[in-house]
Amino acid sequence: MKKFTPTILVVTSLAFSGPLYAVYTEYGSGTNSCGSWVKWRKTKSGWHQDGQWVNGFVSAAGYFGKELKEVDSDAMLVFMDNYCQQNPLNKIGDGAKALVRELESK
Repeated sequence: MKKFTPTILVVTSLAFSGPLYAVYTEYGSGTNSCGSWVKWRKTKSGWHQDGQWVNGFVSAAGYFGKELKEVDSDAMLVFMDNYCQQNPLNKIGDGAKALVRELESK
């Protein structure tokens, strides 16, 4: 029994340590501001690249093990529109992370 005590302590401490988030560098459209998202959506130009970046980010989250509710691209665009309207100083990547969290909770 003593041989397993350290293992049990490590597993137990990991189970109660809360969510683990990866440290990574964001590239591409995720680094643009939500203010630019709102501007481009209003002018109907330039947002396609950002929209596809969000689709790819959400797809990657699913690929790497997140269980996400399935939604279409239009629903994701509406979520991002609302997020960016309310948070114009945040990055598009922040909105994509919020979208993933929302899709995880369903």
